[in-house]
Amino acid sequence: MRAQSGSAFGGQALLSTIGGYAQRLAHEAGALPVLIAVAVALATVLGGLVLAGAIHATGNVDRNSLRWYVGLRDLWFLVWGLLLALAAISYWRRTRVRPVA
Repeated sequence: MRAQSGSAFGGQALLSTIGGYAQRLAHEAGALPVLIAVAVALATVLGGLVLAGAIHATGNVDRNSLRWYVGLRDLWFLVWGLLLALAAISYWRRTRVRPVA
């Protein structure tokens, strides 16, 4: 039996709800979906590091666009992810089966 890969940190619990290409990729591509998810997360971090001056880009950087990208889009994804995690934890706590004492 072949071991199935998981997404970056979420596993495959709800993967069937997405279906299509994403589901096939996660089941057949091994580590590729994990690498893609990690690369996307690193792009969020790298943009912030460029804005902070910790990383100096070799080419021209449109700092105005990068500020909007990091400050708005990435921030909304962070908030969305945190709220999704809280909702999942809350659901898990309400629905888990507790052993009978």
